[in-house]
Amino acid sequence: MSKYTKAARQAFKSTKKTARSYAESLPRIPHIPHAPAARTLGWVSIAIGLTELLAPKRLEEFMGLDGGPQTTGIFRALGAREVMHGVDLLSHTDNPAPGVNARCAGDALDSALLGAAMLTSRRKSGVAAIFALVLPVVAADLLFARHLARHQEE
Repeated sequence: MSKYTKAARQAFKSTKKTARSYAESLPRIPHIPHAPAARTLGWVSIAIGLTELLAPKRLEEFMGLDGGPQTTGIFRALGAREVMHGVDLLSHTDNPAPGVNARCAGDALDSALLGAAMLTSRRKSGVAAIFALVLPVVAADLLFARHLARHQEE
């Protein structure tokens, strides 16, 4: 095994431990009634999704992306996904865990796409602004998912 492979494996293990310890170090949030939190995240999802569905060209301009049919289609697909997340959360307030976990997976996809957009954007400040607007929602998703997982364990 080369020294680079060994170093990469050690770095991966270290990162994995760091992520786990970071997740464990997050503050324990008090009991949150599931239904109101799920409804709030559901309506936020619908608002984000409708923005992506109805104004993809405006988002492209704001983010400084070369607007083409492919970019517009990506925004519309992401918007449809967000609306479906919202409908799911509004429909299943009694057990929102699967919907919240799906939102977390969508957040990971969105983060990757925002990172790719940052690389090709002519207006990096626009992409950074979108990321700053989305970040609190991502944090809420992760904290609520963690809360639901702990609640199910108890």
